Amino acid sequence: MSFTAKGKLDELIEQNSGIYDSSAITSNRDGNVMERTEFIIDNLLGTPPVRSTQSVSPTVSEGTYGYFNIQIYDVNGNPYLETEIDISTATLVMDQSRAGGAFSSAGIAQPTLTKSLGHVDTNYLFTALQWNPDDLYRLTLTGVKAQNGELHTLQTFVWNNFVSVVNDIDAEIDTILEHITVPAIDNVDDVSIADVIGMKGDTPKTDLTATMMNNLKALFASSLSKRIRISEVLSTTSFKTTDIPALGTGGLINWYVFCSLDAGGLGGAPQGEYRKITNWVNGASGTFTHEAFSVPLTTSDKVFIVHPSIYNMIVMMPEIAKIQEIKTTVEAITGYALDSTVAKAATVALDATVAKDNTVAKAATVALDATVAKDATVAKDATVAKAATVALDATVAKEATVAKDSTVAKATALSTVDSNVTLIKTETNKIPATIVKIDAEVVKTTRIINDLEYTQMCYPTLANGVTVSGGAAWILGNFTQIVPVNTIASEFQIIGINVGSASANDTYELVLYKGLAGNEVEIGRCRFTRVSNTYQIGFVALKTLPIPANTRIIAKVASSTGSDDVVISLSYK
Repeated sequence: MSFTAKGKLDELIEQNSGIYDSSAITSNRDGNVMERTEFIIDNLLGTPPVRSTQSVSPTVSEGTYGYFNIQIYDVNGNPYLETEIDISTATLVMDQSRAGGAFSSAGIAQPTLTKSLGHVDTNYLFTALQWNPDDLYRLTLTGVKAQNGELHTLQTFVWNNFVSVVNDIDAEIDTILEHITVPAIDNVDDVSIADVIGMKGDTPKTDLTATMMNNLKALFASSLSKRIRISEVLSTTSFKTTDIPALGTGGLINWYVFCSLDAGGLGGAPQGEYRKITNWVNGASGTFTHEAFSVPLTTSDKVFIVHPSIYNMIVMMPEIAKIQEIKTTVEAITGYALDSTVAKAATVALDATVAKDNTVAKAATVALDATVAKDATVAKDATVAKAATVALDATVAKEATVAKDSTVAKATALSTVDSNVTLIKTETNKIPATIVKIDAEVVKTTRIINDLEYTQMCYPTLANGVTVSGGAAWILGNFTQIVPVNTIASEFQIIGINVGSASANDTYELVLYKGLAGNEVEIGRCRFTRVSNTYQIGFVALKTLPIPANTRIIAKVASSTGSDDVVISLSYK
């Protein structure tokens, strides 16, 4: 027998006979036989074992952060102190799978693990340069230790989910919330309302009013904006990007380039500036030509391509707000119930009429004053009294003519006001339909915001999960009821599956249905894998549409080898 073999045999005899000194053995649920035995002894004999809770695997978007967290506490729920948590030998690896390929960490920025009272965590940026929509990520954490009397090594933790598309919702919300400005007070006059309604002597105009209405409609009929990444800055008035699909040469002319964030991070130019696109050429790398920014763009600036409707709304929104105050005045003058958007226009037109009438009246008064003065002079000479009388008669005739002219002018002015008021009423009648569309968009935006804030529930609660059995390989098993009818008393939305256990190392596909027996309708499915009997799957994301109150939920499962079971519960809000 070799010396090496004899040494190992002696060590084994010592371990089984009780002679072996095991004081240096650490508790580790995933370690060797002795470390696992130490873990079992700790739990059986009352030594305060370490407890841990892993955060869910979030669905992330390119260019956003994903937060991953482990809570560490004892059997009584007390968090471990930061000094009692050891991450010096821990490893944290981020892997990527693209287009169904194998997971790999090659070329992927790696996260940094930090610790605090009762926590270890990382906040990882999924940069657009390294991650694409539909990529899969897998974050693996091993080797975290906690010591409270004895040293414990925590099990391995794994997070995995997919990277979602970011442009559709984020770009439009950014556009609405970041870019539309509102005046600080309601009565700020930025432009002349005469450009919209016209003055007394003008032909009534509707050009800008119609443009405003068209822009409101375009907000809901068009894609509002798209965030792009600049691949190369060619000059102060042009750059290249590969983020715009083929639209035909010139397809984006008269749109706008908007810089929402300067790469310097200090809010300097060109942040907040819009510049009109003067040319767009398709190709392997599309080229934009635009009006010059005050400071040239860089490849690191955050840039959007913005529909003209958005830019026009930024110009028109202050105008709409500032004419709100004169609604009552116009209604009193015209007798029409006008929308506040066009009320100020009518008031301005009427003010112009009154002003001109006052000017005519003042001119008539001045002429009369001059005549009186002349009459006084003539009266001094008795020989020309008759001439003075004739002059006075001529003056009176002239005054009558002026008064008649003033009446005619006023009638003409009032006719113009009536014409403008009729035009305002016509435009006002178009507004309710637009307001209905705006209300619908507000409902959509509110739903998006509400989707970010909710109270998470689970079913079954304070009870074992429900066992769902599969059929042969990739054959769904029989229906298994998860939530009985008349159980969840308000509208709810399933957000994930809590997989308590799986019967074998295998790949599973779980399908959820709603409805009574014989009328089941599929509402979602998900796939997950158990890779080790020491590591269970945990939370799996599966988000459904809102489900009516008291609806029955059932499930089926299949696996790659067949005849496997899973124990599940539902997370919902």
